[in-house]
Parts: sequence; C-alpha cells; structure tokens
Amino acid sequence: MNFILLHDNFITATLIYQKHLSTWVIKMTTQDTKLNMDNKPTTLLSSLFWALTAIFISLLVIVVALNLDLPLRDYGKYIFPAILSVFLLLSIALLVVAIRERFRKILRIFLILTAASALGTAAGILLENFLTGTYGEGIFFVIGVIIAPLGFLAGIIGSIVLFIKRGT
Repeated sequence: MNFILLHDNFITATLIYQKHLSTWVIKMTTQDTKLNMDNKPTTLLSSLFWALTAIFISLLVIVVALNLDLPLRDYGKYIFPAILSVFLLLSIALLVVAIRERFRKILRIFLILTAASALGTAAGILLENFLTGTYGEGIFFVIGVIIAPLGFLAGIIGSIVLFIKRGT
C-alpha cells in the first residue's frame, strides 16, 4: 500500500507500508531529468556568455578611445550605440536562457548575476542619457557606470572560474 505525499518536478515523496516490519516509511526520490548535475551549460548558454564578455570588452575599448585622443575617437560615437544595443540584446538572451536552464545553483547564480548586471549597465547608461538635467541622472549614472559593471565583473569572474573548474 503506497500513498504519494508530494509530487513536484524535483522530488516525489511516497509513504510506503512495509509489511515485514509493520511500519510506514517515507521514500524520497528525485524525478527531474532536466537537472544537469555536471554543471555543464549548453552550447547556446556558453556562446551567449562569451559573446557578452567580448562585447563588454569592446565597450570598454570604445569608452577608453572616446576619452583619449585615439584614432577610434571620431567613429566611436557611431559605433557605441550599435554595440550597446547588441550588449543589451545579448544580456536579455543570456538572462532568459540562464533562468530556463536547470543545473546546480552556484553556476546558475553567477550566470544570472552576469546577465542582470549587463542589463542594468545598459539600462543605466540609456536612462542616464534620457534623464539629462534631472535628479535621476546621477542615480542612473552610478548604477550604469559603477554598480552594475562591478556586478557584471563579479559574475564573469565567478562563471569563468566555474567553467574552468568543470572543464567546459
């Protein structure tokens, strides 16, 4: 005689009566086959992560070129919005894929931190430019230029360490 007490995507708890011992036992089993216990992300997730990292590096190069007298300075004001748009789209895609993937918690947290911080960086920069001359300008400047990029770097470093540790 068995009774299912709990059935979820991850765990099933069954109450089982053992005749030979005359006792009831609760048996817990995992049922989720989508859970990747190796912490190995899919090819899509890895590609989005590395593309987002490369775009972030190119954004840094353009910002430095715009502030210094480098030859790229003349074209930077045309290239920056396009690269920022790609950065925004890649961060949204990485956030959606990282949330939908099922693997152990720590790598997932670092990938979501990376994507959310990238989204915060792009949104902070855009909102700071749209709110020029208001009180919100300073807040979004601090978020878009200081806080979110630090979170992005923390997410990237943590993800890269876990990628290397897992051999992906």
